[in-house]
Amino acid sequence: RQDPAVTVGFKLEGDDELGGVLALIWTTTPWTLPSNLAVMVGDDIDYVVVESDGPTGDVRRYLLAEARLAAYKRELFPDADEATVVGRYTGADLVGRTYQPAFSYFEGHDRAFRLVAAEFVTTTDGTGLVHTAGAFGEDDKVVTDREGIEAVMPVGKDGRFTFPVTDYEGMQVFDANLPIIDHLKAAT
Repeated sequence: RQDPAVTVGFKLEGDDELGGVLALIWTTTPWTLPSNLAVMVGDDIDYVVVESDGPTGDVRRYLLAEARLAAYKRELFPDADEATVVGRYTGADLVGRTYQPAFSYFEGHDRAFRLVAAEFVTTTDGTGLVHTAGAFGEDDKVVTDREGIEAVMPVGKDGRFTFPVTDYEGMQVFDANLPIIDHLKAAT
């Protein structure tokens, strides 16, 4: 069994130049997205904000690691030789930023929905921004514990979603991958 990979934009909050930017995360475990609690960045990784009218047709701004731009050319700037870069940041510059999660099941969760540093974030694949759900992975747990973010576990011992993940409650987590991806597509 292989879970599908998906890239998702989490809208950064704030009244400055990063407010409204979509921080692109890539995950091979879409079923963990309803439990998202933070986004990890690499302190020393160079990130860029690019302006693009793909993939939605509307001009939007996206944040991802500069080293990953070429991997996203088809989605972000298919008709141009290079992306329109409108901002440059290091991961350290981004730490502490808050964002709107893709799902609201845990809205108001203490200390959650922030960009946090993690030394294992790379630019080998994905976007250079890594979503974390503290209950679903050893590294995730270490980071959320360090950040004082209590893990959430909306999955029962039988591998099915439980309350408060009401849209998928009773569904086996792996069977929820495609409905979750459909939900995310419909929300953009």
